[in-house]
Amino acid sequence: MVETSGIEMLPSGKLAICGRRGNVYVLSDPFGPPDRIQWTLYAEGLHEPLNLAFTDGWLYCTQRGELTRMKDLDGDDRADVFETVNDGWGITGDYHEYAFGTRPDPNGDMWIVLCLTGSFSSQIDYRGWCVRVSKEGELIPTSSGIRSPGGIGLNHLGEAPFSPTTRVRGTALARSSRSRTARSRATPGVFAGTTPAAAKASMGKRPTEPKTNSRWVAERPKIPELVPSAIVFPHGKLGQLDQRFRLRQQWQVWPVQKNNCSCGPDLLRG
Repeated sequence: MVETSGIEMLPSGKLAICGRRGNVYVLSDPFGPPDRIQWTLYAEGLHEPLNLAFTDGWLYCTQRGELTRMKDLDGDDRADVFETVNDGWGITGDYHEYAFGTRPDPNGDMWIVLCLTGSFSSQIDYRGWCVRVSKEGELIPTSSGIRSPGGIGLNHLGEAPFSPTTRVRGTALARSSRSRTARSRATPGVFAGTTPAAAKASMGKRPTEPKTNSRWVAERPKIPELVPSAIVFPHGKLGQLDQRFRLRQQWQVWPVQKNNCSCGPDLLRG
């Protein structure tokens, strides 16, 4: 069982997929009859890869502990070169330390959201953060206060919305929602409201913590960097754990010109 966690079309027309168990496969003729599809093991032994992105001749993979790039040199659909692009965030071995990534943004940065340790603590660097990795391999801490993202994507405005799953256990951001990170390099990082994931002293100024039993409308004026969800879906009616999304400019839902397509375990919605 693959447990597919990332899909990327390759320039050759073949399809690359990765799975939580650590393998990457290349599928030939992926849209042809099932009996003509050939699976080739491209790479194995990765640590729970959750994203693939092909750019500049390399297949990038967001693993639990690093952003890796791979290249097939001889055309046999098997990776020959593996390089660590960046491994500047920490892992402890806890089950909950997932890492979700994007394709490159217009600046060439890849955005990565990092789950907390054990769901409610940040025991090592950048747990509960959104970070960027530049095309030169530099780690850029971007936003904090994130508990359990289910995915992240890019929109046409240069923003990188992520999908939080925090309301499941009563923390700050609404579950079944789409929340925003910083918009570009020049924009200061936002605070998503989960206090265990706030910036530590060594990472810069720590945001003011919202009161536990307060409301967004009361806390936002006190905490300028506290940014609420951009979209909130009716919980239980339009999914409960929505994941990554794609911008679909070809679709038009009046009066919106550009639409984000969000998917979860129970439906696809735009």
